[in-house]
Amino acid sequence: MATILIVDDDAIIRTFLCRILEEEGHEVREAANGHIALTMYRQDQADLVITDILMPERDEMEVTLALDA
Repeated sequence: MATILIVDDDAIIRTFLCRILEEEGHEVREAANGHIALTMYRQDQADLVITDILMPERDEMEVTLALDA
């Protein structure tokens, strides 16, 4: 299955998504903001990144563009 990185500043949303994806057999990691997400991604890339649009530190667009860098 896939390795998925969930990026959302709302802990309830992260928990909900993680639970669903883990039940389907995916390995899930989570980050509370874009800065943490990019650090985690650079250390160990994910197959898929699911990100909130509006977040503190770095928003969805900044995170998405930085993933390709």
